[in-house]
Amino acid sequence: MQLKEANWIRTYAILSIVVWHCFSCPITKWGLLEPSFFTMIVSAISSFLIPQANMPLFTCLSGYLFAYLYLSEKKSYTTFNGLLKNKFHRLVVPFLVIGTIATAVVPERPLISGIVWGDGSSLWFCMMLFWLTILRWLVLRINSYWVSVLIFSMSVVIYLTNVGIVHWFKNLPIGVLCLGRAFHFYLFFVLGDKLYKYRVHLLSLRYNQKQLMIILIAYILVGILQFWGIHYVSFFCIKLMPIMLIIVVFCIFSIISELTISSQKLGGVISEFCRHSFGIYVLHEAFSWNCYHSQPLLVIFRRYPFIYAFSFTVFTFILCYVVTHMCLKTKIGRYLLS
Repeated sequence: MQLKEANWIRTYAILSIVVWHCFSCPITKWGLLEPSFFTMIVSAISSFLIPQANMPLFTCLSGYLFAYLYLSEKKSYTTFNGLLKNKFHRLVVPFLVIGTIATAVVPERPLISGIVWGDGSSLWFCMMLFWLTILRWLVLRINSYWVSVLIFSMSVVIYLTNVGIVHWFKNLPIGVLCLGRAFHFYLFFVLGDKLYKYRVHLLSLRYNQKQLMIILIAYILVGILQFWGIHYVSFFCIKLMPIMLIIVVFCIFSIISELTISSQKLGGVISEFCRHSFGIYVLHEAFSWNCYHSQPLLVIFRRYPFIYAFSFTVFTFILCYVVTHMCLKTKIGRYLLS
């Protein structure tokens, strides 16, 4: 069985991360442009649609799929050794192999130390997912209420304290290979787990438009409040935005998946895109970093920022899709990117 809504959510998540790195970051985050009304508008839209680069959304979707596989008692999820072997091949090997290549392509980032500490490679997310999957599996198998509450509470505290606390973990053994980041994102993984368990209620929202409108209005209000300027209100709203967006995205795409369930052609397009999504994620960041830090191209970008960023985002997406499609035709490509 395929989770149709998961395919739609993954499509949105991948598109948003490409837009984040190829459009939003060059304009608002990398210091390539002077602050202006244009950069402020781009920053505001990004904070609404791509809070924290949608890494919380990716993590939540992974928890959603984990719950489906775990509760379905898939063979690799029934024993610890089976799970460890499966996730090592699917997450750790791509992290080490492609991560090394990616950091070599972007020489400004550290290579060996970056991979060890989970920095300097666009694939830190893979290593973090490895730890999250193992940790969540162990928590469910231990089946202790207090262990579950303790780990979840610690994750909430780490998340609310400061995003930068992730870097503090790097000075401890727990920081090795993104384990510190796993604690930071654990609450989103659990949220995905819970959303799957209430999947029926999400799908039923298509018949309850009033509830959906309340959720959307609440999200918009939280988004507005984060720009209010009052420190504690803005801080709370910034932390709340990714959680609210996750709920909104899951609600909307659960409804869309139900409404389009009879369209096999559209479903096939979305499934095919999802098959290429990991490759697009792997390739796009290193490519965008190099192109935006090339001096001749940087001159063009500063003269025509919107046209350049928009054109480059579309071009990057198409190029990464084509390269991924070619790689998936090879045995090693399917092993690393499928």
